Amino acid sequence: MKSRSVRFTSVVLTFVFPEECDDRMAFLLDALPPADPELADSTIEIHNDSGSSQFSLVSAGLAAPVPLTDELFVEQVAQTAIRLFASHLLQGPAFMAAAVQLEHGCIVIPGRADPGKWQLAAWLCAQGYTHLSTDLVVLDHGSGTLRGLAFPFLVDPAQAREVAPLLKPLAKYYTRCGNNHLFQLQDTVRDEAREERIPSLLLFPKFVPGTPLKVSPLSPAQASMGLMGCLLNAQQLGATGFSRTARLAKEIPALTVSFGSADDLDLLDSHFLTTVVDHKLSPAALTSLLQPIRPASSEETTPAGTMAPVTMHPLPEPHPTCPRKRLTIGMATYDDYDGVYFSVMALCLYHSEVIDDAEILVLDNHPDGPCGEPLRQLARSVPNLRYVPLSAHAGTMVRDYLFRYAAGDLVLCIDGHVLIQQGALKRLLDYWALHPDSRDLLQGPLVYDDLATVQTHFEPNWRSGMFGTWACDSRGEAPDNPPFEIPMQGLGLFACARKAWPGFNPRFRGFGGEEGYIHEKVRQNGGNVLCLPFLRWVHRFARPMGVPYPLIWQDRIFNYLVGCKELGLDDTRVREHFAGLLGADSTAREYQAIDAELNSPFFFFDVICCLTSDQESRSFRSLTGQLTTFGIMHRVRFFRSSDRQDEQVDRALSHRRIILMAKQLGVGNILVLEEGRLFRDDAAQRLHDNLSMIQDKPWQIFFFDEEPQRTMCGVVYHESVFDRILQDLPGTEEALRHWIVDNTSVSQFLRSLPNVYFADPAIVEATIS
Repeated sequence: MKSRSVRFTSVVLTFVFPEECDDRMAFLLDALPPADPELADSTIEIHNDSGSSQFSLVSAGLAAPVPLTDELFVEQVAQTAIRLFASHLLQGPAFMAAAVQLEHGCIVIPGRADPGKWQLAAWLCAQGYTHLSTDLVVLDHGSGTLRGLAFPFLVDPAQAREVAPLLKPLAKYYTRCGNNHLFQLQDTVRDEAREERIPSLLLFPKFVPGTPLKVSPLSPAQASMGLMGCLLNAQQLGATGFSRTARLAKEIPALTVSFGSADDLDLLDSHFLTTVVDHKLSPAALTSLLQPIRPASSEETTPAGTMAPVTMHPLPEPHPTCPRKRLTIGMATYDDYDGVYFSVMALCLYHSEVIDDAEILVLDNHPDGPCGEPLRQLARSVPNLRYVPLSAHAGTMVRDYLFRYAAGDLVLCIDGHVLIQQGALKRLLDYWALHPDSRDLLQGPLVYDDLATVQTHFEPNWRSGMFGTWACDSRGEAPDNPPFEIPMQGLGLFACARKAWPGFNPRFRGFGGEEGYIHEKVRQNGGNVLCLPFLRWVHRFARPMGVPYPLIWQDRIFNYLVGCKELGLDDTRVREHFAGLLGADSTAREYQAIDAELNSPFFFFDVICCLTSDQESRSFRSLTGQLTTFGIMHRVRFFRSSDRQDEQVDRALSHRRIILMAKQLGVGNILVLEEGRLFRDDAAQRLHDNLSMIQDKPWQIFFFDEEPQRTMCGVVYHESVFDRILQDLPGTEEALRHWIVDNTSVSQFLRSLPNVYFADPAIVEATIS
């Protein structure tokens, strides 16, 4: 009989077996470090039954010897060893799981006798990951590092066709045990290689033949339940094992990977997995990363014969003017009452020396949501707090409204979950008194939760789909140090003169893409970006209940590319970064759709609005169908006109309110559509030709046809005419009725103004009944 002792972490097993089993035992154990047999925690004995070729296995925990068939010899010995190793592991939870490594991070693939686990692990090894384990991993309580039991891959006949081609090129040793295939990989990590291996991602395989590939994020609770089903030493660890497992699921992001064959895994983007492992993303960050990229056309998601739903908004109401203040502290919020509440209370409690000369402006981007009424009540209770509901627009550019509605000469924008160091607002106003004509963007150091570590700025580098990485300049470590220039900074807190604010591009949609863009825009408009070391702020980053608004990758990519186009910047780095992050194939499709939009003549318009009184009408359905064909449906803001009996009064008041909104947004032009006329089939080309015609002319109003007295299907207003129209068109219904008597119609009035141009050739055609 031969004897061999091996170690996995701190547990030693001794194997006693007949000499004729030496080759198979060597294949099983060669990747494990040898150990002193005197330290053995348990023993596995293999007996030759009565000198025959039949063997049996004896070990602790087995009531009787287990017959070993030639077919299952290695598998049964391995499973017994796994059970014994796990029963003696006390340093942390041990899971039935495979694991692979990439540098210092690793992917854990939980599962018991799951063919999907072995297929997924084999595929990852074929992508360049290092094999750690096929069936057993243990997480150390103290260090948080992971160890994997380096047994060989055992592939049964049912798996061989799918898995063997992946593993054969990587195998150091290969043999057959009955009909089973055994692979010992060349780069399997031995246990004595003690470099840190930090678990970075959990992949839960779901293998169902014929199922298409699908990757979905799991919540920490779902991941915890999945891990507990694979926990092998729960009895030994007691409650500690379950609590540590739950904590692991909260710290490490998890995905479920459903697939029907190993070939399907080739559709899985290995660059995406590498990004998650390299950057050790949190579960929340991974959920954000996995937000869907919307199809380029609604035809991909809308069944034939149906129209995508249209969100209708009431016409924007004029906002009341307020007494001027030195400072507006503004925050835009979306279903985050707690964040706003504590930010507002902190301002009132810890900055009382300036609060009388300031206003707090809360812009609610979801006023009909669960936080709308509590925020309105808060505004009624807190002096100097002004609440503004805004549902017609959403996303990054909403912060423009804080500047448009602000009563203060200086506007300080903060996230609705930011706290400002005591005394900083007083010093900000003192600084502003010395620089009243400044066009600068003023920011300050972010202070981490330890209230000691600060980050003064962003370095202009790409990481995980975002431009900008936190950095600290030593000049910002002491609050009394003088201001200094920085390249950029996170926009959790920033201040700018209301009159100097350059604004976000009104074409921006959704969230993301503003950092770096607004900083460069300030510089191009004659300002600097400064860090004021005293303007210190704390930001709540954790969102354990999730982010209540959608984060969509296509929006972020679109915003970055639009920003580059506006500022005349090269967008190569943007495209290369997202191709590496999300995969070249998927981003190529998105770039094609975005480039088509950027090059469309409709991109000329800063804002596109549409007025309708009946979204069920044939004319409205026809118009929205054409807008979808032009690829601009997502850009159009739909406003419901009133049901006034006087069509001319209704039209005049509707156009006036939209122009007022455009002025408050600070846009350069706005296109207003009305249902009633169809675009011509070649409308895009005709629009291109007409825009080329007027671009060098001092145009103020441009009609899409020559007969605006019949309808106003398409009219474009230039910012230079906003004030004239707002001055000449009365703002109330009663005054407009008298005005119409003298002016006939708003279209007739517009035709009488200077610098009015009509499309030639016309862009619209027949009237729709």
